[in-house]
Amino acid sequence: MFSELQLKKDSFSDIEFDHSYWITVKGENKQNTAGITLYDNHYLNLFLYNLDTSRNQSLSYKITSDFDLQLISELFN
Repeated sequence: MFSELQLKKDSFSDIEFDHSYWITVKGENKQNTAGITLYDNHYLNLFLYNLDTSRNQSLSYKITSDFDLQLISELFN
């Protein structure tokens, strides 16, 4: 699903969206490893939990390719 997604690095602080979807990826020991937030089919925010240090990392991207959120939205219904 995400493998063909085309992204452009962006910083957004004031975006307009109707729906957001948060997905948490857990690694070994059931600790949070990453979080992905989709804002409609326009923006993606990737949050990386750094368990070795106290610094987490947040990366923001604008989605530049066509992306159908139907599968994601069905998971949340």
